Amino acid sequence: MTRLGGHGGRARRTVRRGADNLPLLMLAALPMLLWIFEGSLLALLGALFHLSLLAGAILLIAQGHEAHEAYDAAKAARRPALPRKLLGSAMIGALVFLLGATRFADILPPILLGIAATLFAVAAFGADPLRDKGLDDPNYLAERRAEALMMRADAALRDVVTRVAALRDAQLQARTEAIHGASMRLVRALGSDPRRLIELEKPLMRFLALIENDLGYVIGN
Repeated sequence: MTRLGGHGGRARRTVRRGADNLPLLMLAALPMLLWIFEGSLLALLGALFHLSLLAGAILLIAQGHEAHEAYDAAKAARRPALPRKLLGSAMIGALVFLLGATRFADILPPILLGIAATLFAVAAFGADPLRDKGLDDPNYLAERRAEALMMRADAALRDVVTRVAALRDAQLQARTEAIHGASMRLVRALGSDPRRLIELEKPLMRFLALIENDLGYVIGN
């Protein structure tokens, strides 16, 4: 367990160090601000476009870092649906390609520079998680199933309490609420061992059905 915790801590520290590098991108972009003072409309539009491209890349990478930290902190998690850090790195590569295309007559050097910039960005900020984590873990699956069972039991008992409240019988309502509270305390106690609670799923469902049948009898009479 210590080894796993240490590995998770190192992963989080690596992600955080990558996020700390983000302000350096804005410092690296400062020379582009000189285009604004060149006086031409084309230079101004070019500077604004390139700066907005860089700002979009920084935003994507920052969001990717947040998703990565949440992924590392969770016991089980799905991979991010959108690989924001990789997309942000690709946008940085596109920015370098566009800047290089204005300085080289041949297309190959800007392409190589763009690819290199993308790879450097991935090396600096890391990649997004590309695989689901822990979703096939039997313990995790048992915990999720037990949680769903507790929610079903709580919803069924709350429905019984609501229906009894409609009868406007204070004594019967108090007894029903007491049954709800005692039942959920027992279910939550059993939920501390998810596998044990799952084994008792059928008796629990029969108990809930019995309460609903008794309620139907009371309401009918």
